[in-house]
Amino acid sequence: MKRIIAILAVLALVMSFAACGDNKPALGGSGQSGNNNSEIATVSTNDNTQSGEKSLADIYDYYDNIIDLLQKKIGDIIEANNKKLQDAGGEYYNDPSYMIVSYLPFLTLSTDPIMFSAGTPVSTLELSYSYMGHEDAKIEQDGNQYTVTYKDSDSDGEYVSKKVMKFDPQTISMSYVSYRNDEVVNFYEYVGLGNDRYALVDTRDRAIVTCKDGELLTALHATNIYDEDWETGELSKESAVNVYPDDSIFGKTVDDSWVTEHEADGAIERLYDFDGSTLKVTGMKTDYDWESGETTYTPGFSAEIKVDE
Repeated sequence: MKRIIAILAVLALVMSFAACGDNKPALGGSGQSGNNNSEIATVSTNDNTQSGEKSLADIYDYYDNIIDLLQKKIGDIIEANNKKLQDAGGEYYNDPSYMIVSYLPFLTLSTDPIMFSAGTPVSTLELSYSYMGHEDAKIEQDGNQYTVTYKDSDSDGEYVSKKVMKFDPQTISMSYVSYRNDEVVNFYEYVGLGNDRYALVDTRDRAIVTCKDGELLTALHATNIYDEDWETGELSKESAVNVYPDDSIFGKTVDDSWVTEHEADGAIERLYDFDGSTLKVTGMKTDYDWESGETTYTPGFSAEIKVDE
């Protein structure tokens, strides 16, 4: 409870330095061929402290909205189909398009970037981390890159935490990498591809989506198998975890083949392909053994849902 109260106090402190009345950026431009959104792409690449410029926090918020759109669109399609099958009666649960697993893409829990609003002094940000209980918090800024370091501890003892966050306002892109004693423990990256297309990646998910005027038009999203032994922390041989820097896409251009890269290895648990009118879902059938705690993955899951007009 103390940590929650501290976080709320920190956010209030940081937001007090942010420009007032700044609306959330609209998702996707209209008729643009280069940058995805003309308003958010006005940030200077050399100085992000001037009034009216967009920041790391703005770009993080931009993609937070995109993930919300993705979750709602695909989730609503699956939920509506499930209800349609249930209302029809019979053994609806045997229909291949009936899915009981909730659609939850990009479950990244680290929200550090929301603190880095335009005009917030580094000294205030360092104080914010101190308020959250982190010792010796230091922040270095190099253009559009922030490096945060502090000391922390848990049941395994003390360690040094480092977070490297960088962004490119011209392409609406950002990268977040978290280290524990110089070992990467988490990362996610969001990259604007132009023409209202965006690539997203974290340790488990990859996706390319098309968003315009606040609407999700298309999506290709792969959720890789992530099967971890709770006692040892080891991953199963089927798991295909995205790692940094090998799977970094910041500053790069990717296409649909990147999303489905692990399909040939049999390591994609679910592949969601939405073209605007039909949602196709393929991947693995899963069988969980409650006695052994092991999950068995076998190919062959396939479903197709027509979107009701």
